[in-house]
Amino acid sequence: PDTKKSSASSKSRSATPGSAPTPTTSNKQPKELSEDENKKLHIQIEALDKKGKGLFKDKNYLEAAHIFTEALDLIADSASKDKSLSRQVITLTNNRSAMYEKGGLPDLALEDCSTILETDPKHNKARTRKLRILETQKRYKEALVEVCALQLLFMQENRDKLRLGIHVTPPVPQTKLEELMTHVLPSEIETKLESVKDKDRPLPSNHTIVQLLKSFTGYNTWMAAAAKDGSVEKLTKDLDATNDTIAKASILFRRGRRYAYDLKFDKARQDLEDAFDITEQDPSAPDLMPNDDYCRLLEWVGMVRHWKYDLKGALKCYEKCSDLEPINAELLVKRAGVKMDSGNHDEALELFDAALGLNPDAADALLHRGNLRMLQSRIEEAKADLKQCLKLRPDHVLA
Repeated sequence: PDTKKSSASSKSRSATPGSAPTPTTSNKQPKELSEDENKKLHIQIEALDKKGKGLFKDKNYLEAAHIFTEALDLIADSASKDKSLSRQVITLTNNRSAMYEKGGLPDLALEDCSTILETDPKHNKARTRKLRILETQKRYKEALVEVCALQLLFMQENRDKLRLGIHVTPPVPQTKLEELMTHVLPSEIETKLESVKDKDRPLPSNHTIVQLLKSFTGYNTWMAAAAKDGSVEKLTKDLDATNDTIAKASILFRRGRRYAYDLKFDKARQDLEDAFDITEQDPSAPDLMPNDDYCRLLEWVGMVRHWKYDLKGALKCYEKCSDLEPINAELLVKRAGVKMDSGNHDEALELFDAALGLNPDAADALLHRGNLRMLQSRIEEAKADLKQCLKLRPDHVLA
């Protein structure tokens, strides 16, 4: 840490009544300490630390905070390059933070916690104290961030045990997470709804869309078909060369799919919607489009509408496609995904079950049903689904 910065900060925040910040009147740089001077510094710091802890035991919290500040100032004003002092700064700052919290100065306690976490993001005591104070101040959204940080650190540190199924108690109970969510969600949902009202919702990031596409078993099939159709330039020439409405719909569908292959999802969406508009205006289109182009068009329009969070529009396309392909398990999974995002978890679960009834080896159904069960806190059932998914597709990164 920057010891000069620590000095200025600690002096200005000394909380003992009657004390005042000590201004720095000289820019003279202190000389590097000798070995004897360094030992003497350590002895002084240890004495102050012991004195501060004694005041803490006597419940003189702000006086203890002042003593810890004195120790921090000693380190800041020295030129010692002893690496052990860097850790001592964190310890003393953490002690002072605890005193500020108990002494009724939560903002100063939070400031110290943030200082510690900038240097040591894994400092559990500082993060837990920060969470506690934020919650007390009803800053629930910020508190939720700290919960997530604690949980992520816990998962990293216990990764091997978790993989082996060994029970490890998390740092924050599930009830605390749920409690914070009940405070955060209503206002966040309202804010989000206001932000998207009367606005054209943007597509998710390319990375997010690709991960969604890869979560379905048909990914490699449509990628191969898109590659076989040729480049966008070739398909554009085909489009310009025809006056046949049905042929235009089919070519627009294929060009849209090719745009998706090239990760140009906005252009893909536009072509797919244009192709769908043609089929809506011409009742003969579903019967006249070649191969399974019409069904695949419905499926793709369902997906791009889902990306835009047009859930009703997506479900309309998926259901129309399901009527034409009633034994297509992947369509049931996609319909279930729309139900999940609509908050209709029971209906989503029925669709996942139906998909697995058609195809017990539907890895995508197991993956997404596992995600739903995690949302429902049905952890053991979620784990079973994900294990079965990995058994069927050992290379499935998302599982």
